[in-house]
Amino acid sequence: MEDKDLDNNISIFFYILLVYILGIIASLFNIIPFTALIILILFIIFLFKFKDKAKFFIFLYFIFALSILNCKLQIKDYDTLYLNSPNNKAQITGTISSIPENQNEDKTRFYFEVDELKLKNNKKIILSKSNKTFVNLNENKDCYKDLKIGDRLVLIGNFDIPFDSVNPSQFSYRDYLKTKGVFTVFYVKSGNFRKLDSSNEFKWLFMKRINDIRDNIIYKHSKYIGKHKLELLGGVVFGDNAINPTEELENSFLHSGLTHLLAASGLNVGLIFAVCFFIFQLVKIPYRLNIVLNMVIIVLYLCMTGFPVSIVRAGIMIEFVLLGKLINREAKSINLISLAAFLMLIKNPLLIKDISFQLSFLVTFGLIISSNKFLKLFPYENKIPMALKGDLVAPIIAQLWVFPLQMFYFNSFNLYSIFVNILVLPLIMIVSFVGFVTAFFALIPNIGEILIKITDFILNPFLFLIISISNCYII
Repeated sequence: MEDKDLDNNISIFFYILLVYILGIIASLFNIIPFTALIILILFIIFLFKFKDKAKFFIFLYFIFALSILNCKLQIKDYDTLYLNSPNNKAQITGTISSIPENQNEDKTRFYFEVDELKLKNNKKIILSKSNKTFVNLNENKDCYKDLKIGDRLVLIGNFDIPFDSVNPSQFSYRDYLKTKGVFTVFYVKSGNFRKLDSSNEFKWLFMKRINDIRDNIIYKHSKYIGKHKLELLGGVVFGDNAINPTEELENSFLHSGLTHLLAASGLNVGLIFAVCFFIFQLVKIPYRLNIVLNMVIIVLYLCMTGFPVSIVRAGIMIEFVLLGKLINREAKSINLISLAAFLMLIKNPLLIKDISFQLSFLVTFGLIISSNKFLKLFPYENKIPMALKGDLVAPIIAQLWVFPLQMFYFNSFNLYSIFVNILVLPLIMIVSFVGFVTAFFALIPNIGEILIKITDFILNPFLFLIISISNCYII
């Protein structure tokens, strides 16, 4: 394919995404007629210059209409639980639909699919699976260990409406939960819950098994690594709901601009592919089977981490890359990121308001279009290793691209964090790589235990360095 054709393909994917996002924004702000008129006028103007693109402009207008229709079908302002929340006290029966996390020693939180609602007047309502609430369960830590995704519970407590923001840049808990399809919070006091048999649905049995494997790997690491180091390793490898960091660790990483290290990132997906592909090559697995196995492993990893936005974005991108390798087709990064965003917004249009979604795609987009230009600025270009240049450039590009969002949402920007990220990035690469290798072999009895003991001895100084750097923040 010629370069010109490639440029056209890049434009097509990006323009489709752009028009689709305009449709979502028009729906959210109730300016559909105005936006539709502006787009139509722009298309007519462009037609005078690009008469051969008439079909493409019509197609884009169809995408705009599709976006609005999808928003109308998917975006809701309430559900049955919300309508009955003024009744306050209630009994609900349902299934834990997320990995339970303990916020502190006596509080457990999770998303809960409610299939039966019993109000204080003993009125019973059978609900569809689309009704979810966010449960705050006040119970001791032992209770948290016993609760798993897929467990069925009977809970007695009080509904509440999540708080909303009072100014445009303030975090809105209500909008955040709305992106998850949740409109209420349910508070349960100690002792007001009863555990039923686990759900027999394949989905929940599968998710429970996947998370049991993850918990087993983390447990083996806990024998040889201290608490703070384990929290960091768990976050880097398995995501922010693997082990909840202490407030002390969270604050030090926040002030030093390293909070993103406490959560799995898109980089992890690439590392998993690299590790697994290399191991499968060593055992002489055929190339195409190797690719298929890696595609399956990436899906399993998404399930294990709880589907955070950055991991899903990277997962979609690399799945299409691997699919292209199976059919001998190459894909451009800008096409992949546009396609990933498009698919995620079709599934959930409200992700456009999610800060994680905005930051993840903005940073990735910035790296794709800016990396080569920044790399050319290096003196003695051919004498500096590419890996070193990448470590220096990536944090700078990321911080420059997220600067507007940081100022809008957090009203602050710490220049110190750029230098800290440059220092920490090579260490995180080592921790992530060794962590994934260990996780792969940890599933093997006896051998896995020995390997974890050896690798944790190697990881300890790197984890110590990262935590020490995070504690040296400048206010």
